[in-house]
Amino acid sequence: MNASFAAKAGSVNGQIDRRGRPIHLPRYRSYVKGDTDAFQGALYAFQRHMPLEIAPDLMNNWRFFYERSVGCVGILKDWLYDALDAGLREGKEHLDYRFICEFALSTSQCENILEEVRNHENDERLFNPTAESKVYASMIWSPNPLPPKDPSENTEKPTNRNTSPGVRKPTRDPVGQKQ
Repeated sequence: MNASFAAKAGSVNGQIDRRGRPIHLPRYRSYVKGDTDAFQGALYAFQRHMPLEIAPDLMNNWRFFYERSVGCVGILKDWLYDALDAGLREGKEHLDYRFICEFALSTSQCENILEEVRNHENDERLFNPTAESKVYASMIWSPNPLPPKDPSENTEKPTNRNTSPGVRKPTRDPVGQKQ
């Protein structure tokens, strides 16, 4: 999962949110020259590290790999891992382009992921700590943090506090042994 998704939608519970730190790893953008070079470098690194007799030629089709990974290296890694795993299980010494494409996300999956990525990339509140959020408006020190209680629902029994805490009531202590 892309970290930008996790920052917004990946919340499991408050304790995990408190203990974890979301890290935004932006996707590679095809219109940025440095990003396309970096994506190609990552693709080439994956190609070199595949434990096969003959390494597949991924670089000739880098645009397809970019498209079906939406520019996210994590998606690319998962895709290539799935293809490699299946190839090794089948005893293949070489993975061809057609075989690897069988493990690619569908175009509709890529469109959905791209829409979510773009929505989160444009959400300034995710990555700007000074941006206003709904959290601030609902914090404990807001004027009305909790709705007022209905007096008819009062199930607590009233406490009688005539003495200060820590002061004993005047009673006689038992003395001697009981028979």
